[in-house]
Amino acid sequence: MRDKFGGQGARLARQIFALLASGVIFGCAPAGDSSNATPTGDETSATLRIATTTLPLADWAQQVAGPGAKVTCILPSGANAHTFEPSPREMRTVAEASMLLRIGLHLDDWSDGLASANREIKSIAVGDLMRTNGLLPDVTSVTIAATSIEPDGIEATHDLDNEKDQSHDDDHDEVHDHDHDHGDDGTDPHFWLDPLLAREAVTLIAEQLALVHPEQAATFRANAEAYNARLRSLHEDIQTTLSTTARHDFATFHNAFAYYASRYGLQIAAVIEEYPGKEPGDRYLRGVVEKLRAAGIRSVFAEPQFSRRAAEIIAREIGGQVAMLDPHGTADAPPRDTYIGMMTFNTEAIAKALNE
Repeated sequence: MRDKFGGQGARLARQIFALLASGVIFGCAPAGDSSNATPTGDETSATLRIATTTLPLADWAQQVAGPGAKVTCILPSGANAHTFEPSPREMRTVAEASMLLRIGLHLDDWSDGLASANREIKSIAVGDLMRTNGLLPDVTSVTIAATSIEPDGIEATHDLDNEKDQSHDDDHDEVHDHDHDHGDDGTDPHFWLDPLLAREAVTLIAEQLALVHPEQAATFRANAEAYNARLRSLHEDIQTTLSTTARHDFATFHNAFAYYASRYGLQIAAVIEEYPGKEPGDRYLRGVVEKLRAAGIRSVFAEPQFSRRAAEIIAREIGGQVAMLDPHGTADAPPRDTYIGMMTFNTEAIAKALNE
């Protein structure tokens, strides 16, 4: 794995250990849907501290580990999981944890160096394990339309020219690094947006926790089974909601919803931001506009972790509107502060767009 910190990793680690040695204690805030939680556990789980790189992982870990565990999502609310750069604060959190749960598949490579601050930590890349176990399906077929957009798709329009500087025209002629978007073999890392794959991840987390605390293995597995029943109900609710929509194609902000689309028989017509965290060039935006006009799509989605400027430009060009999807969840924005709440929010937004 590559060191995303460059020469700073060792220096940051030394700073963290100095702070810990001085007796400074840093609290960990619980994550997860505590109001609806069903986990059980005893005082043993209170010694368990878990750090995660995303909010869905934090919610799953809290549900499985129980209310006595301390689970902290180290990604700040509203931050972009693709491009986040950890600070000493995140290093401190990981240094105090016994387990670090990561997505893997090159989505959160920035977490690679965090575990070096705590040699005792058990670092788990959930997506990598799921890929190794053959649990991640190929979902490229649902994004064929989106990936066929050419940089020089359509003729210029006055409004688009005014909004996007022509210096962006060549942005996507260069070769881009896909490390933050897909795994080495092209595996899409956004598996958590499929509730049935989420069930697999929850079971995997329970088994990994059982290895760390074997005396609590039965509790972890019981908690996972209870939560997975709720995820099964979530899947059935989404299936019902989307089964009667007028259309089955929609445009996303970045390419995060392929597993979701594949599970529920949808197609991704276009992706606004081709590379997460990099504003699209003018010619690519023209191609998106052409695709959406041809498909008759009137809603485009922004995401709270990214600037909505490109989505607003496209919406104006197609005479449509901007709606919101939140693929990562937002800790300070209920109901998107829990996995189930986030998925319900996204489904309602997608269903509305599919019925326009």
